[in-house]
Amino acid sequence: MKTKFKIKLRGKILGIFISLLVLLSILVLITVYTEMKSLAFKDIDTQLNSSSDLGYSLLSEKYPGEWKLEGDKLYKGDKAINGDTDFVDIVKKGTGNLATIFSGDTRISTNVLQADGTRAIGTKVSDKVASMVLKNGQVYVGEATILNKLYQAKYVPIKDSTGKVVGIWFVGVSKASINDTITNLMLKILMINIVILILSIILVVVFVNTLKKNINIISTSLKTVAKGNLEGACIVKSKDEFGEIAEYVNVMILNLKEIVRKLQDGSKMVDSSSSNLLGISTEMSSVSENIANSIQEVAGGTGNQASDMMSITSLLNSFGDEIELIALKIGNVNQSSGYINTMASESSEGMESLISSIKKVKDAFDDFTTRFNVLGVNLNKVNEITDYIKGISEQTNLLALNAAIEAARAGEAGRGFSVVADEIRKLAEQSKESSESINQLINTISDENKIITSSTDIMLSEISNQVIVINSATDSFRGILVAVSDVIPKIVEVNDSISTINKDKNIIIDKIESSSAIAEEISASAEEIAAASEQLNASSEEVAATAHILNSMTGEILDIGNKFKL
Repeated sequence: MKTKFKIKLRGKILGIFISLLVLLSILVLITVYTEMKSLAFKDIDTQLNSSSDLGYSLLSEKYPGEWKLEGDKLYKGDKAINGDTDFVDIVKKGTGNLATIFSGDTRISTNVLQADGTRAIGTKVSDKVASMVLKNGQVYVGEATILNKLYQAKYVPIKDSTGKVVGIWFVGVSKASINDTITNLMLKILMINIVILILSIILVVVFVNTLKKNINIISTSLKTVAKGNLEGACIVKSKDEFGEIAEYVNVMILNLKEIVRKLQDGSKMVDSSSSNLLGISTEMSSVSENIANSIQEVAGGTGNQASDMMSITSLLNSFGDEIELIALKIGNVNQSSGYINTMASESSEGMESLISSIKKVKDAFDDFTTRFNVLGVNLNKVNEITDYIKGISEQTNLLALNAAIEAARAGEAGRGFSVVADEIRKLAEQSKESSESINQLINTISDENKIITSSTDIMLSEISNQVIVINSATDSFRGILVAVSDVIPKIVEVNDSISTINKDKNIIIDKIESSSAIAEEISASAEEIAAASEQLNASSEEVAATAHILNSMTGEILDIGNKFKL
């Protein structure tokens, strides 16, 4: 479980955070590099323009006069520039930049040194620069590779007094030093980013470990509660959301303790009551049996008594009716208030659960039916597509046939086209056969889909009928529960009847004490009383059986409650 936590939580947090930091570092490096390169290029352009303009101005001051080209020599005023390197060396010494003067497209004065140490005199300018500067008279600015080194170069046309371009003034600024500076600075920024990344990872690891510790504390507390141990508490010292969760866990533990205590106390009370009910039912059974025996003995001894009992015949008849009524009402009370109430309540709850389950099944079948209907529509669309393909294949076959006829008319020249037309025809026939096979398969699937749809409609109808039947049954159970509530007035009637019997009993006792014999009618009534007592005995046994079941159930509840440690 701990390994799973590391993979799912710790690993994800570290992975996401490290990825974000690496991405941020890369973006910073790219941004800094881009900005520095842009600024460096701007600085190079500024340096290039200033060096070019300043050098050209100094050249005009050093050698006054107009530019002119005489033969292959270029003059500035009276000064021949060919072979004169003083000025270009001054430019290199003052700025460190390259400088060259071209006569036409040929270098005649330059501070560019070749690999052997000689000046690059007599070399030509590139065709691209020559076309733009010499032919068009425009300034050229761009990158130039000179002796395998990259420079930012500016070529300015040199014009004579008539405006004719007679040469080129060149200044080049090296890019190598700028690139080296940018590279060194980027390496320093990269090292700083790596240090920040490492420190950030350390901080995140510490944070995740603290997070993991709090989660483990809460998880351990919940596992302990799940095992039934409610003695401990969840202790998290942090004041954040984990502290709040720990407080809620402790509140839950306290509430569970209270619920379990109430469950145990209630189970003990029910267990005690069921035991008392069992004892009372046993005593009732014994007493009713004794009553039956005594009544039978009285019935045996009253065969010849007939003197004073005629006056109380009506009372005895009434007494017998009251006893029968009591027996009937007691049976109804026992049946209504005990077994029916318990079983009806349980059955009603079961029916409610069953209705909920059937409704879920019905909803699932509704969704199932809808999806099959959608499938049928889609199959029809696919069938239309295959029909369309079949029509295309038939048209293609017809076109291939026409092409074959035209190829035959063309003779030898159309033989190759005839072969192609024949292949197209075969391909069209294959497409037609495939579309027909697809149509047959789709029709089969569509037929099966219709059968399934019909079956689902029948099933939905049956489920709806079941829901109606179960709702009716649930209503019946509710009626039963209402009938149980009606038992209470019957109990009141029983009490009233018992009171009446008690009054009549006193009269009977007085009459019996003054009587000299017991009439045969009393014997018959005694037998009826014995039968009623036997019925009461049977009812007592049912109560005893119910008490046994209740006692067993309370024992199971107590066992469940005892599993918790408070």
